[in-house]
Amino acid sequence: MVSSSSSDIELIEAQGRIWGYAYTYIINKCLKCAIQLGIPDVIHRHSPGPTSLPALLSALQLHPSKHDAVRRLLRLLVHAGFFKLEDECNNYSLTPASELLLLFPDKEGADPATKQPPAHLFLGLDNGDDAFGVWSSLSTWFRRSDGAAAAEAILGMSFWDAMARERWAMPQFYDAMTGDSKLVARVMVSEYCRDVFRGVGSLVDVGGGTGIMSAAIAGAYPNISCTVFDLPEVVPDSREARAIGLANLEFVGGTMFEKIPHGDAILLKWVLHNWDDENCVKILKNCREAVSSSDKNNKGKVILIDMVVDIDQIVANDKDFSQVQLCSDLLMMCLVNGKERTEAEFNNLFITAGFSGYKIVRALGPRSIIEVYP
Repeated sequence: MVSSSSSDIELIEAQGRIWGYAYTYIINKCLKCAIQLGIPDVIHRHSPGPTSLPALLSALQLHPSKHDAVRRLLRLLVHAGFFKLEDECNNYSLTPASELLLLFPDKEGADPATKQPPAHLFLGLDNGDDAFGVWSSLSTWFRRSDGAAAAEAILGMSFWDAMARERWAMPQFYDAMTGDSKLVARVMVSEYCRDVFRGVGSLVDVGGGTGIMSAAIAGAYPNISCTVFDLPEVVPDSREARAIGLANLEFVGGTMFEKIPHGDAILLKWVLHNWDDENCVKILKNCREAVSSSDKNNKGKVILIDMVVDIDQIVANDKDFSQVQLCSDLLMMCLVNGKERTEAEFNNLFITAGFSGYKIVRALGPRSIIEVYP
């Protein structure tokens, strides 16, 4: 064994830390198992009071040989924050995290076609199935000398082409993004974020898909004219658009790399992290032109919803968000050659694209709202 400057106690503790990270996939698999068994739904049906372990086991109708296994499964998921152990008598209740995992939640946010909320869909898509085997071949990618994303190098095609080839993957992805947009939209139009839209008369939602975000904004602010801008094959047709029934909402097809419609505010939700710096600058320059052309006094702004990685200011209650940000950064790196950026990296993009300033509002968990000014 190689000699070490660390004490044996420090090495033992370090070993435990390595185990802790090596075993994180078990939490993913156990959480997925709990969802498939219907544990969150059973506890939800017993609310508002807690659910005892015997009542839970009775509802699950599992063989008695599995009863202790359920208790041990829950013990891990309680520790991970997905369920709450109310007392020493094994009475369980939901946490905000497990409310998102309900297959049939009372709250809005679950896709009506699949009855699955966004957290559940992301669990199966991003983590549960190794993203088409990319992670298991990651070391091979590191040894390559070309600039292709790991997914493209390993799969022989872009990640999006691979998604399209697998008939289950793309519908899950769009369902997940739709569910996420519903949740984010509710926060964006609440009092919590009301200042974001102050003074905005027109808004363009770049990459807005079927218009979930814009419909929420248009409904909450009838004085704002909202435009959903996305690829022609993505935006709804005229009949689908009319069915939404909002006079201040329209859909326009096009590409953000050529020209973006004019607006007092340009919204990009989770767009920039898909692209490298060069492409982000192109997108931001088009955003700046669209805002400046709309508002000759340059009072407009670009509104970004993205992660801002801040590893220098990690505090105890932010550790989970920091880990999410860092893991998401590697996910974007491997799948599409994108990245999650630090504030300094965002600042460089803004300066290069010709913007004069910005403001960060940390209001969406691991994500932030960034207002960028021309």
